[in-house]
Amino acid sequence: MEDLKTVKEVTEDATEMKSKFLKNTLNEIHKQLNSIKIESQKMLLEEIPVNVVSMIEKCLTIIASKALDQEISLFL
Repeated sequence: MEDLKTVKEVTEDATEMKSKFLKNTLNEIHKQLNSIKIESQKMLLEEIPVNVVSMIEKCLTIIASKALDQEISLFL
């Protein structure tokens, strides 16, 4: 039963860490886009296909070593 609690806690921590990471990443992107818009006084948007899974996998790769140091498993 203790193992289940530990697994649940680790899973919840990993989920929270992922959510915070994504929130911070999106906020940083938003700030950069706003500064570009302000500097140029206009913004032209181009619609391009994005592989979200691939993007998230790359993000997980970046934080994997820190997660491993904290004994947190990351998976997608």
